[in-house]
Amino acid sequence: MADLEALRTHWRHERWVVGGHSWGAALALFYALAHPDRTLGVIYLAGTAIRWGWKDGVQRERLSRLTAAERQELTALGARLESNGDERDRARFLRLMWSTDFASRAAATVLDSEPLYGYPRAEAVARAVQSDWKARLDAGIDDDLRRLTVPVLVVHGRRDPDPTGAREVADLAPRGRWVPLDNAGHSPWLERPAEMRQVLRAFLGSLS
Repeated sequence: MADLEALRTHWRHERWVVGGHSWGAALALFYALAHPDRTLGVIYLAGTAIRWGWKDGVQRERLSRLTAAERQELTALGARLESNGDERDRARFLRLMWSTDFASRAAATVLDSEPLYGYPRAEAVARAVQSDWKARLDAGIDDDLRRLTVPVLVVHGRRDPDPTGAREVADLAPRGRWVPLDNAGHSPWLERPAEMRQVLRAFLGSLS
């Protein structure tokens, strides 16, 4: 959050709209909770649930979307990656796992042209993020959300592996708005770009 605040100061914005996708949505929300006077609105795009432990259900749903052969391959790839797997193993592992984030197998073919898994994973950063995130959720944010006075747009695909976990954010925030998108998974801007543009433009226009 300090990095976001440093950017706001650097760009000399008195107030701004913050938003993010998946865990980035939680970061944007936490920023707004810490700096409501500097936040015009929040865009919570395919964000996570605000109860720790949500990952278990998501993992079960992801695995259920794979065939038995794919689950077996995923297990074997995971074992190899823990020892000496190469980049091809890693790319295949992520391709299998992330394909379950989409509304359909046809929609997931975008992964073949968009190298979403082509970036190295910063393990130390990921561990730090998880630790900070869990600590914030363990402290509880329900009352903070109920006191938040800025508009919060929660956009979520109905075929996201966690289709309703983020809805609580919209329900608790006094000016929260829940917008589910049909035929979209965890990356709705790739699956339903026209609808995403319409929703975002309407929200941003309402803030002016």
